[in-house]
Parts: sequence; C-alpha cells; structure tokens
Amino acid sequence: MATHAVPDFVAEICLLPGELGDFHSHLSGGEWQTVLEINHEFWSATMHFDGEHLPGELFEAEVWLLLADVALPMFGQGASFAIWEDGSHAFGSVKRLTHGSDLESPIAQREVSVGAGVMRAGAGA
Repeated sequence: MATHAVPDFVAEICLLPGELGDFHSHLSGGEWQTVLEINHEFWSATMHFDGEHLPGELFEAEVWLLLADVALPMFGQGASFAIWEDGSHAFGSVKRLTHGSDLESPIAQREVSVGAGVMRAGAGA
C-alpha cells in the first residue's frame, strides 16, 4: 500500500483499445503498481479504482506516487501522462490534487488487497 492514506491526485484514465494498447478484455478494479510518464520522465505509482472498465472507456483512479515529494510538482491539475507497462497502455490526466488535503478518500479508507499488476485489460482478470 502507499505510504500515505490520501492519494496524491485523482486522475481520469482512458484505456487504449485494440492494437494501440493490446487490450482484449476488461480491466478489473483494484490496486495496480505501474509507471507514469510525464515530460519524458518516468515515475513509479500505485493506482486504485473500482469496477471493471473496457478499452476506450474513461474512468477515475486515485494515484499515489512513490516519490511524491519529487514527482508531484510535475503532476499539476490538468497535466496529461501516459501509463506504461511493456509499452503505453493508457493515458491519464490529473483531475484534482488531493495530497495534503484534510479530505480522506472513501476508496483510500477501505482496506484493499495489493495486486502487482499491469494496466492491461485481462491481466488481473
């Protein structure tokens, strides 16, 4: 699990369909360890989201950065990034920053199982 209870930011994620991201089925919710690319720099992160999502679908995910103190300044509201795991499989944009706020996320308050997975549909299914 992340080192702090509140995510660093909430992002809108779009899974790449077909050949671009090689998604063949849905992506199940849970906790995913992945790499985010922004401005040609790569950052380790944990993403958490609920539900099952199909290629091409937009959904929200909470994001915890491994080195938040260093990386977070690059992820301002509206910033776009790629989600990498053996190639780019999704794109995201920062909807709102949450780290340091007094608001606890309902998702973060729940106990979730840690699953090291890739942001590739069917990988965790």
